[in-house]
Amino acid sequence: MDKFAQTIAFFPPRGQDFLKNKFLTAKLKNVRFCDRGIIMLFVVLGFILFFLLVSGLWFSKQILHREELAKKARSKARTVKQQITDIEDICTTLNMYDANVSLLTTIYSHIISLMQKVISLENTQENHILLEHYENKKNKLAETLPIKVGVPENDHQISILKRHTGKAITYLKGFIAQGLLNEYEGSEHITRLRRLKVQSEVDAFLLQGNKCEQKYDKITAASYYKHAKELLLSTDVNFDNQTEQIKSISKKISKIFNSEEEEKKREKEKRLEREENSHPLTTVKKTEGNDGNE
Repeated sequence: MDKFAQTIAFFPPRGQDFLKNKFLTAKLKNVRFCDRGIIMLFVVLGFILFFLLVSGLWFSKQILHREELAKKARSKARTVKQQITDIEDICTTLNMYDANVSLLTTIYSHIISLMQKVISLENTQENHILLEHYENKKNKLAETLPIKVGVPENDHQISILKRHTGKAITYLKGFIAQGLLNEYEGSEHITRLRRLKVQSEVDAFLLQGNKCEQKYDKITAASYYKHAKELLLSTDVNFDNQTEQIKSISKKISKIFNSEEEEKKREKEKRLEREENSHPLTTVKKTEGNDGNE
């Protein structure tokens, strides 16, 4: 007999039944409580696993989103840096053929603002070094400008000059519209660049004409001079000395053709002289025959 039976043996039968019922009920409650605890434990573990799964998905989505944003930022930074490279090429051309400190300072200020945008998109040491490089270039412009502006020497250089001056004019119009440059100063730069585009091409034709003339290729030289003259006559850009240039070029062309006519006359005289010298006997016989008749 177990201890519980020994304990209730001293009670009357009704008391024993009552105690037995209470004991069984308590045991059932303990069993139910244990089952509920296990179920609650599984529920809690399920919630924890669900939370971890959802958190993992959220964090992975955030990481992918950040990577996508970083990728877009790097792409934008590359685009802006390519734009800076193109503008720097324009500055190189203007430095060679225009050498205007005010204009170049304005353009380099724009390059620096673009470089700051690049750093906001991609904050790297390399980009900070580039920013410092452009700031130094801007500060030392007056020291690096050539004493005398150059003249394009071939069609390729003329093409680059025309393309870059056209782009510079477009940028200047944008600066004026954005309020980065006052309208008066911007208009002066635009007018000068339009003249530069035409004048440089004229100077290039004149340079090539002079070179051909020095090589005694006068026909080709005249052709270059004609191109220069036609360019000045057909342009809608006004020059202070446009008429004087046209007259000067016309004199060069006339001089070439006059010298060509004189050269042809001299050649003809020399040819006649050679022909006379090559038939001396015929001349003598004709002279003797005339004497006998007399």
